[in-house]
Amino acid sequence: MDTSKLSEEEAREVLSKMFTEIGNTFNRMHVSSSSDDEDIEDDDTTREKEESAPEVAVSAPAESTDTAEPKKKRKKKKKKAAKPEIDDILEESSNIPPEELEMFDPSKSVAERVELAVTRFRKNRNLNLIRGKIFAVYLDYGGIHTGPKSFQGGGMQTGGPNDEGGEPDFEAMNAGVDRVDDDPDLVVDFTNVVATFLSQYFLDSTGWVDKVYYTDTPLVIAALLNYFLVRNVLPEHTDDLKEAFAITQRAKIELPNIKDISNGITSRFDKACSVLFGGQYYGFLDDGQWQSPEYYIKELGMDRMTAEAIVQSVTGPEVDIHALKLKDTAFMDLEIVRVELPEQPPQPEKPEEPEAGKAQKEQGQDESLAEAEANAKSVVGSTGDDAVSSDDQPQPQQAVQEPSDALAEAAKELQRIKEVPMFAKVILTHWEREYSLDQPHSSGNQHQLHWYFDAALAAKMVPGMKVVAQVHTLSNSLTYFEQTGIYPSYYVEADVDETPLDDWED
Repeated sequence: MDTSKLSEEEAREVLSKMFTEIGNTFNRMHVSSSSDDEDIEDDDTTREKEESAPEVAVSAPAESTDTAEPKKKRKKKKKKAAKPEIDDILEESSNIPPEELEMFDPSKSVAERVELAVTRFRKNRNLNLIRGKIFAVYLDYGGIHTGPKSFQGGGMQTGGPNDEGGEPDFEAMNAGVDRVDDDPDLVVDFTNVVATFLSQYFLDSTGWVDKVYYTDTPLVIAALLNYFLVRNVLPEHTDDLKEAFAITQRAKIELPNIKDISNGITSRFDKACSVLFGGQYYGFLDDGQWQSPEYYIKELGMDRMTAEAIVQSVTGPEVDIHALKLKDTAFMDLEIVRVELPEQPPQPEKPEEPEAGKAQKEQGQDESLAEAEANAKSVVGSTGDDAVSSDDQPQPQQAVQEPSDALAEAAKELQRIKEVPMFAKVILTHWEREYSLDQPHSSGNQHQLHWYFDAALAAKMVPGMKVVAQVHTLSNSLTYFEQTGIYPSYYVEADVDETPLDDWED
């Protein structure tokens, strides 16, 4: 710009505007590099000059703190209440909303109420992978079928899915359940279903071997039955539900114990008898086997002398066990009548040794040490090594002789005696399978058998438990068991439909 042609006043005005623009540009650059927390205040006069100044070809930052929009705060979502664990099965009806109780109106069919209750129970309970599997298998066994389309209400709030404060739409829940009329031939029997599932079906058909199934299966079923009871889902079957729930309480104790007992089968007494008299272990300790004797001793946990000591501990010393013979073998269905645990032998108290005896004992020990030292010196002198210093002479402790073969054999025999446990005596009687759960079928007048079992595991047996086994009887009427299975006291066999295939209607 040629300022020579401008008047002095015009030149001053142009220079003033240039300096103003330079100052504004500097302020903008300073503001853009400062932190968001700094508050920048421009002078009112500077802003007025900036508004009145003409546009110039000066690049400015795209944004400034004066025009930046404040950051939006994210709305925190309300935390949903955690689903109850399956272990919290004892609920009170007073804590249940009245609207939920009205869902199970007795005017609805049994099938409709059961399906709705089962679906809501599954949706509102925290089931892990194993418990979810147990729940599904039990429903299938009991003939209760639910699917993704059987319940479409979803508990959605009245104001829509985003209405966090709304109430559940119970009408939508009811509308999502198929209306199914009851079959005229339908038989509702929760007690029988629970008893058969937690006994025969669970132990023989599921293939579940991990102990977690033995502990969690009764819990899952008990929680479902409790859900039915506190919500009065089936008031016409309340007594049946209570009886079925009582079975789950017995199963919570008996099933884990059965798992432990089964791990101890075959007992040490049964193994010893099988080795000596006949059975699946007979001949294992004889010569000429494929494996070494040490291998079979490790497999059985005993050698032949230990097996004889175990049998002798039951028969008593007056019985010649070498004269016993196997007389009979038969498969039997038995029931436990009672368990007689062994009494622990009292430990003899060690009498206090009198002071005179202690002095004599210490004097005798000193004399023995002196004699051993003299013997060691005589041995060294007889070799001609008289120049051996006292430091090189053997110490008295090293002069003690090794135990003889007789002492070693005695110690080994003592160890064998220690390996013989004290057995519990389990008294059993015959049991007929065709009787139902509510009909007693054992009699104290029937012939009783004795089963000698490890005491720690026998303590977990309860009267009424069922035992299915191959029973061997010796010539003195002593019995031992093989191929043994044990079942709970509430055992019931499931009804089997024996209708021929030709009789089924198309």
